[in-house]
Amino acid sequence: DVHPEINLESEPFMPLYRSLRNAIVSKSNNSSIKSFNPNAPIDEYYYFENKLAVMELIQKSRLDIKFDSETLDALKQAITNRMNDYVPQLIPYLDEFHGNTYKDLFDSGLEIISMGQNNKDATWLGWLDNWIVEFFTPLAREYLDAHFILIFRDVRSSVASSNKEFVDLYKNPSGAPLTLSFLRCWRKQVAFAEHFQNLNIFKNRLHIIQYENLVNNPEIEVRNLCDSLDIEYLPKMLDTNNFKGLGNN
Repeated sequence: DVHPEINLESEPFMPLYRSLRNAIVSKSNNSSIKSFNPNAPIDEYYYFENKLAVMELIQKSRLDIKFDSETLDALKQAITNRMNDYVPQLIPYLDEFHGNTYKDLFDSGLEIISMGQNNKDATWLGWLDNWIVEFFTPLAREYLDAHFILIFRDVRSSVASSNKEFVDLYKNPSGAPLTLSFLRCWRKQVAFAEHFQNLNIFKNRLHIIQYENLVNNPEIEVRNLCDSLDIEYLPKMLDTNNFKGLGNN
């Protein structure tokens, strides 16, 4: 995001994916999906037939599904709650979040990213959210010029880092995310990364980065990504003084 041609934000729209999942399931009338809970978090889909059916529906879907406007206020409130922890500077622009289809909502989300940074010259707009890798497929169908990035970190390091953060910042290690959650997210990403590399729709559009390589050889990794996005590498991209925190961090 330090690059002047990139507007990127962290974790603003997780509730949008859950709303899309619910709409996909509702539209399908798939009799194999029993006892579906629309309030459930984004899943990993392993082992259970009902969950796998949801995952397969998402893989086959597009973003032209009609959005139920009666749920807009609730969705915007959920997004506001999420943004308040991560990117509160985007909240004032949520009046622009609306649309008749989920494609419209994702378009407006990108517009909010642009407005929040007030950088009209950016070539690339995007955001990072965790747990939503399965939605890469319908997004790739709608945004034909989009690129997709997966970052893998040794899951043991992720757990240790999270636990330390909760001890240092909150003095409450018991409040840290469950180790099992990290493992499930990591396993899901590995499976989808393997799957995506065999799909033509992701050819030259999927970038897999190993966190440890990024830390040990940041210039090499960032240069490779810049080449893929066809933008000039800038040394200031490695200067941590230019990095943004999340929320009040």
